[in-house]
Amino acid sequence: DSLDWWDEDKLSFERFDASLDQGANWWPVDDGLASDPAYFTARWTAWVRFEEDATANFVLGANTDLWVYVNNQLIGFNNDNEDFDPQLYSREFQTGQYPLEILYAHRIGTSALRFRFLDDHVTVCYPDFDI
Repeated sequence: DSLDWWDEDKLSFERFDASLDQGANWWPVDDGLASDPAYFTARWTAWVRFEEDATANFVLGANTDLWVYVNNQLIGFNNDNEDFDPQLYSREFQTGQYPLEILYAHRIGTSALRFRFLDDHVTVCYPDFDI
């Protein structure tokens, strides 16, 4: 609880992920530190575009802590759950393009992650893409 997991000095690596449907037993980090791979965080950033004012459906699941933000507003989270049980969420969004940020903190058990939008009127792209 006293460690700033999001500090840039603790960065292990950066990469582009084409999907955040990682499933169960996902271990992206092993720096050779004591107890690795045991505790880690991950942060994803992208843009999300909503083509119309409508409800957007998405699947969200993790076995520990996960927070999903669109335009700096929390739209879904999962806290301290050792079971990997993805849930369906629905939220209203206005037409437009907004920053998407996903924070994951692995603290217990095996790692697992699933996040994806389910609607054709929603597009997620890399931060550097001009859509």
